[in-house]
Amino acid sequence: MSKLIIGVALMLFAAGSSHLYLDYLNKQEMVASRARDVADGRAKAERKSRFEAVIMNDLAYCFAEAEQQNSDYISHLHKIARLKPGKIAVTDAYLDKAAMMLKSAKEECQLTYEFRLKYPE
Repeated sequence: MSKLIIGVALMLFAAGSSHLYLDYLNKQEMVASRARDVADGRAKAERKSRFEAVIMNDLAYCFAEAEQQNSDYISHLHKIARLKPGKIAVTDAYLDKAAMMLKSAKEECQLTYEFRLKYPE
């Protein structure tokens, strides 16, 4: 009878200690999982920040390219328009056209930026 009581007591002790050990392992896994989630969140934020920096750089480059093309176009107009010595005959219509071309190029740059921001690769 005492062997049976000792056997049952040992079985209860083993079951309790294994339950406590499994509970400890579960808590450790939860802590590790939270740490991975935090690290993944930081990595995702860093990737997003780098991506936004790249597309902002591309937007600035696109704007600069549009400005350069506009400047080249206007200087080309001035070269052509020097028909009479001392007089520059570039009409306002050509300058308005250059301004509209610049505006449309910048709008295209902005739309490209917004599209890339909305639908990242």
